[in-house]
Amino acid sequence: MDLKAKLTCKLLADLQVDTGGLLLKCPRVFEQSAAHLNSLIEVLSSAPLYLGSEDIKLFFSRYPHLILEALSARILEAHIVSLASFIPKSHHVRKKVLHVPKLISPRVDVSARLGLLRQFGFSTPQQYIKVLEVCPSLLTLKQEDLIQKLKLFCSLPGATPELILDSSFASW
Repeated sequence: MDLKAKLTCKLLADLQVDTGGLLLKCPRVFEQSAAHLNSLIEVLSSAPLYLGSEDIKLFFSRYPHLILEALSARILEAHIVSLASFIPKSHHVRKKVLHVPKLISPRVDVSARLGLLRQFGFSTPQQYIKVLEVCPSLLTLKQEDLIQKLKLFCSLPGATPELILDSSFASW
């Protein structure tokens, strides 16, 4: 094991992450420098996300690939700030990210997904907030899948943005 992997292993062990399990699940983590991972951890633990050590341990243990999609701390921070701009303060970004971990991925362009919703009749901030409340996982779908789901729904008689916010729509 080279020095970079040893330092990364020590950093993760300090977080009480099962490094053996992580090595099997996502060996790419050990190709990252400890400094890079530490900068990502700083972003995750600061405003507006405020993940605690248990939350960060959970992400590294269960969803390391989502964290590694951020090529830099700056990219991750910009993504989280953008995501937070769509979520009212009363709804807490942390709760949404813990509920739908994929929201943390910089590959999920929330702004583009909300733009798609706008094309299908969602026009008010209250409707966007409702989507984030009721079915935030819709925003993590691939663009093509979301378009297909929205087209299917809109083809139903009497379909309106208010009906789409029925929580059963998210499970289609």
